[in-house]
Amino acid sequence: MSEVIGTVAPRLLGPAVMVAAAIIVKGYTDVGDGFSAAVIVTLAISLRYVTFGTTGAERSLPILRYAPAVAAAG
Repeated sequence: MSEVIGTVAPRLLGPAVMVAAAIIVKGYTDVGDGFSAAVIVTLAISLRYVTFGTTGAERSLPILRYAPAVAAAG
């Protein structure tokens, strides 16, 4: 992976969550805003997986270890 992606990927999750929260707060009455916010956060987490691999991403965000169980329960 390039150095730029390796530098940007860990720092992108915070701003992505902030933008997603702003989308939900601004457009809570419109259809699809929760989906749009989830896509933004998912893309930031996916970039982390692509950059660091499964082990590195789960080491940096321990909550990701429980994602398959939560998805199955949901």
